[in-house]
Amino acid sequence: MDIEVHKDYEQIDRENIEVFEKTGLKRPEEDRFRCVICGEPACIDNSISHRGHGLIHAWCANKAFSYENGLDVFKWMAELD
Repeated sequence: MDIEVHKDYEQIDRENIEVFEKTGLKRPEEDRFRCVICGEPACIDNSISHRGHGLIHAWCANKAFSYENGLDVFKWMAELD
């Protein structure tokens, strides 16, 4: 799938994974992460990721994949590896 990610995707993704490894699901409402698509702050409560990897806002997922194709976000995340 051809989804445009933020120009600093690799750094953002690495930092998101590190933060998740340190804090896990504690304080899920706090913006401790960044969306790999738009680069804006994100929290676990309003995002989709695999333990911080490929973390994207729910609204960025909806915009990129549409509501009808929502499961495609998980296929896209699998392709990131």
